[in-house]
Amino acid sequence: MYSLLPFFLLSSSHAQNAAIDGVNAAAQATPPFTFASGGFDWSGLCTTGRSQSPIDLYTSGTVPISDSSFSPLSLDVPVQVMSEVDFQIYPIYLGNGTLNVVLEGNTLDLALIGVHIHIPAVHLIDGIRYAMEMHINFYPIAINPTIQEFTLALLFQHGLAHPFIESLLDADLTDFSTLLSTPVQDYFYYSGSRDVPAPDCVEPVLYVIPNQVFEVAVDQLQAVVTGADARALAAAGFHGLYREPQPLNGRTVYHRVPDLQSTQSVF
Repeated sequence: MYSLLPFFLLSSSHAQNAAIDGVNAAAQATPPFTFASGGFDWSGLCTTGRSQSPIDLYTSGTVPISDSSFSPLSLDVPVQVMSEVDFQIYPIYLGNGTLNVVLEGNTLDLALIGVHIHIPAVHLIDGIRYAMEMHINFYPIAINPTIQEFTLALLFQHGLAHPFIESLLDADLTDFSTLLSTPVQDYFYYSGSRDVPAPDCVEPVLYVIPNQVFEVAVDQLQAVVTGADARALAAAGFHGLYREPQPLNGRTVYHRVPDLQSTQSVF
């Protein structure tokens, strides 16, 4: 298994170059793959794993919780230009920043690796697939055997143009405060895996999905589809760039809420 983790144990002055090197090395270590069969033709842990992603998140089956074992998400990311690096299927926009959170009683201090976009969304919510899903990926700052990666997954529906998406596409300054107000108080959480064989569907990857739907313009979606995703879409044939939902296999999906009296989903 190839991991980018060692690059986040370096000093901050070398973090950006190390991250670029890490993504390039991971891309080279990943055998060519497509989404033509929805991931059913992938091998290794992608086939044998018991905690795979994505899932169909049924909100009525989640476990609401509001105690200190699940904290708000405190995201601290400076305004910056995020470097674009090609990763076989989609570009990864690399950046720096931190995230602090308590999940299932475990305190996690995480370093931002970058952002990438899926069109359409990879997770289903109550059987519905949204227009787009953005993954903001983090790695533990210190080696932690309970987590390989952390993904903050944001779901988008058709609507107004989003300034954060525009800044990514234009290689302009990105401001995460235009994307997500922090701390994030209301979110869904589960333990899963990478949703691509890069080079395997590694477990565990912790997923947090804010209980919020964002908007993105059709022309912004089109700019991604005809640009960065064009080659991968062609290889996938008539299947979109997503893996089919994986069985829960007894996993619990939590709904972190500030108040147990307010557990309504916005999806």
